[in-house]
Amino acid sequence: MAEKQFEAEDPMELVGTRIEYPPGTDADAVIGRALVEEYALIGTTPDGIWRLFEDSEYQGTHDIYARRGPDFCRDLIVEVFGPDAAKRLTRRRIPVRPAHGGGSLDG
Repeated sequence: MAEKQFEAEDPMELVGTRIEYPPGTDADAVIGRALVEEYALIGTTPDGIWRLFEDSEYQGTHDIYARRGPDFCRDLIVEVFGPDAAKRLTRRRIPVRPAHGGGSLDG
């Protein structure tokens, strides 16, 4: 494994950026489908991707889940994997945090 010295201004630092879409574009649908496709390409199962939407530790997928709800996310997975995927998906009970709101899970 390659090693390098720590740099205060590391050019490989992960940085999130906002993407502007034309008016009328459903950004959640575009990004959500892209995320599902990427996870599918690396071998993640439909159920594994579903858990990424439910789990608040995965901000990108979970923000879509919090904004659009479980049916929207399930539909994205089914679009990529086909109708049989809907039969295999399971739901875990994970509280939904408000998207980027940082709200409390205690109520």
